[in-house]
Amino acid sequence: MKILAVRGNPRKTGVCQRLGDLFIEGAREAGADVWDVDLSSLDIAPCMGCFSCSAGDKGTCVLKDDMEGLRKKLSTADALLCISPVYFYAMSAQMKIFWDRCFPFIRGYDFDSAKERVVNETNFEVKNKKFVTISVASGRLKGSFEAMSHTYGVISDAMGFEYIADIRRGESPYFGILGERAVRVRKILEAYKEAGLQLASMGRISPQVVSTAELQLTESDEAFAANSKIFWQLHRNKKIPQEISDCVRYDPRILLDEMCRNFIPSRAPEKASIKFVFTDKNISRAIVIDSRKCKVCDFHGVADLTVITDSKSWCDMMAERRDVLKMISQKRIILEGDKRLFAGMKRFFGIGMA
Repeated sequence: MKILAVRGNPRKTGVCQRLGDLFIEGAREAGADVWDVDLSSLDIAPCMGCFSCSAGDKGTCVLKDDMEGLRKKLSTADALLCISPVYFYAMSAQMKIFWDRCFPFIRGYDFDSAKERVVNETNFEVKNKKFVTISVASGRLKGSFEAMSHTYGVISDAMGFEYIADIRRGESPYFGILGERAVRVRKILEAYKEAGLQLASMGRISPQVVSTAELQLTESDEAFAANSKIFWQLHRNKKIPQEISDCVRYDPRILLDEMCRNFIPSRAPEKASIKFVFTDKNISRAIVIDSRKCKVCDFHGVADLTVITDSKSWCDMMAERRDVLKMISQKRIILEGDKRLFAGMKRFFGIGMA
């Protein structure tokens, strides 16, 4: 399979780049021939709307730039992957110019009796291409992707593509905040590689893989909003990126949210309460398990287990960066109550513990 991967992200160190890399890696491992194209590095002028490409039989554009070679690749590709950040609820400018300059592929209109409507006539060498889109946004607003997904859907229909998957990835700052060792982040990253592998090997992507790729990283809209306020306040105070990442990563709300996100009900006790006292933040919060459901809340009673620690030590423990027994012996983690719950956390929270 020949896949044209078109990247519309101008930044090369962000989540868009990382997810695109993984998808392409999976496709190549499955034997696909992938053309990896960075639109922001090419010389592609905006369409002038002159309709010169409509004249003649070949659909030739009067603008002579890098789009000429890119159109040839698109014409012969079996599949097209479009990767773009969401910029003000739409695709990036780089991606929009790419699509505007694809107009020479349209040679007129026809009536499709099977669909009972007007369709475009196109001059692709390979028709009925597989089409996959990856859209990445920083927020969690329900409408963030709607305009973009609608546009992609119309384009797919107009070009006669088979729209395989529209993968929407929100909460992009949390990939850097939580780090790639966080269990949920790892699952998401693995899903993007699997998506590329499935497209190349089967010509489709399973709904389960798409669902995993779109997993939310925070427990609720309220948790996302609270954590984002911390991030943006630090950003406005001109903290350097590493300081922002460290400050937010070590916030107890994010740490406990991550634990609940990875909760495995079938391995957990029916009921339990685990209170966390973060000495460096002067914050006390609890994870309560009731009927094998998990939530983070304030807790003022006597918990089954109390964990006294600092946020950095707990983050290191969750990411498997430190020896847990050594941390306990050094009193970086102090346990009071039913220590069997602590020993069982690896099973029902999936975090890095011995």
